[in-house]
Amino acid sequence: MSKKGIKMKDIANMLGVSTVTVSKALADKDGVSEELKKKIKETARELGYRNRDSMRSGSATNTVGILVADHFVASGQSFYWDIYQSIVKSLRQRGYYAMLEMISVKDEQEGNIPAFVREEKIDIIFVLGWLGRTYLRALDAAGLPLLYVDFYSKANRATAVIADMLYDTYQMTEYLYSIGHRRIGFVGSIHATSDIEDRYLGYYKSVIRRRLPYQEDWVLEDRDEVSGTVPKRVFQLPENMPTAFVCNNDETAYYFIHYLESQGFRVPEDVSVTGFYDNKFATAGTPAITTIRVDAHRIAESAVNAGLRLMWGSESLPDMVLVRGEMVMRDSVQSLETGEGN
Repeated sequence: MSKKGIKMKDIANMLGVSTVTVSKALADKDGVSEELKKKIKETARELGYRNRDSMRSGSATNTVGILVADHFVASGQSFYWDIYQSIVKSLRQRGYYAMLEMISVKDEQEGNIPAFVREEKIDIIFVLGWLGRTYLRALDAAGLPLLYVDFYSKANRATAVIADMLYDTYQMTEYLYSIGHRRIGFVGSIHATSDIEDRYLGYYKSVIRRRLPYQEDWVLEDRDEVSGTVPKRVFQLPENMPTAFVCNNDETAYYFIHYLESQGFRVPEDVSVTGFYDNKFATAGTPAITTIRVDAHRIAESAVNAGLRLMWGSESLPDMVLVRGEMVMRDSVQSLETGEGN
């Protein structure tokens, strides 16, 4: 095997450890014993692995590979395009380049990674938005540094830059409580992705803190069972309806409002609805949706800062970088205390 072809997975396989362990050892991060770090570094040196020192000496490509599932952009979500454009602009200002690959459902399911990853034409991979576990495992096995943007994975560990979803959704639920709502539901398939799970936990934290009533049928599924990503158009409403629902994103909130209205409910007079992200769905219909605004530019800047530090082996990089959002008040929420909207 040529020295150029040596990857982290080769070192990992030789030593019987994970690629994550190799990555941490080569970057001198916590979580690996000093003895194992020494062994990994010695093996990497013997095999001629292109580590960060060699990159500094001139063998780096100075290129970031950016991957995004095509269904995220095909559905018209401009959030990831905004992040991508901001990342490219920030990289260019610092003398780096970007290569974009949109991942099809077929490639995602089969774990087919792009040629520029296989051929190591990039120095690090940015993954924008959730990709399936099979695909994330394939990326991890490629041996390049990984950065997750707008999600994280418990199964496939990598540094992640995300909105502070738990706290932001907690704050939104607290706001609903402050204006008189006591029966509050959640719309989102909590086992679909880590970010939906976190938003649910933020909602549930407020429910527990305020000792609010809770029913299992107040937590509604919003994911299509086949793709796991496309919000439903039909929802299973409970008999005992809450006065408000916290939706895991604006697209879900948009379709949920339309479904509520088709079933004879008025929003916000009968049921208040909130979203998350403040993307185009938040203002696509009537009423406009009260939501959490996630700043794509701040996410992108945080991703570039974290990614470059990761690429050059920073010892102080946290596993997760959180970016706080802000509440945007519109017309989909009504106070039960005054009977008035936002």
